[in-house]
Amino acid sequence: YQLASEEVMFQVDWPKQVRALAEIAKKWNRAPMVVDATGLGGPVCDTLREAGVTVRGVTITGGKVVSETSGTGRKVDLLDRLSVAIGERQIRIPAKLGAGDGDLRRELDSFAVDVDEEGNITYESRSGHGGGHGDRVMALALAVHGLPRAHGRTITKLGVLTPEDIED
Repeated sequence: YQLASEEVMFQVDWPKQVRALAEIAKKWNRAPMVVDATGLGGPVCDTLREAGVTVRGVTITGGKVVSETSGTGRKVDLLDRLSVAIGERQIRIPAKLGAGDGDLRRELDSFAVDVDEEGNITYESRSGHGGGHGDRVMALALAVHGLPRAHGRTITKLGVLTPEDIED
C-alpha cells in the first residue's frame, strides 16, 4: 500500500474540517475513514457519518487485555501492526505528500516506546528529535489498522483503497 495523501488541519473550525474530510472521502472513491472514536471522537464519528462519510470508529485503549470488540484497539497493538507494516515494507510513504512534507517521517523517526518496571508501555514523540506530538503516527496506525489482513504477514497490493478494501 502507498500513503497517497496527508491532510493537516490545525486551527480550522470544525464545520470546515467536516466538509474537507467529506470531500477527501469523495475524491478517493468514497473511501471509508478509520477514525479515533475515543472520548470526543465518538461525536466526531457521528458528525462525519451525518455528512455522508463512511466511518469505522476505533476506541483506542491502553489495556493489557485484548477486547474481542471489533471497534476497540489497544494502542500497543495498533502501533505494533504499524511497525510490522513499515518494517516489512507493506506500506510506502512517499517523500512528497503536500503541505506536511517530511513531517510524518520526522514524527515516525522520533517516536519512542518506553517500558517501566511493571511492564507498562508508553509511547511518545520525542520532539527534541524533530518530531511532533505523535498525532500523525497514530493517524497512520489507524489507517493501517483498517487495511485487510493478508495471510501470513505480507501484503502485496499497492494502490488506492476502495470501500471493499477496509475490514469491518
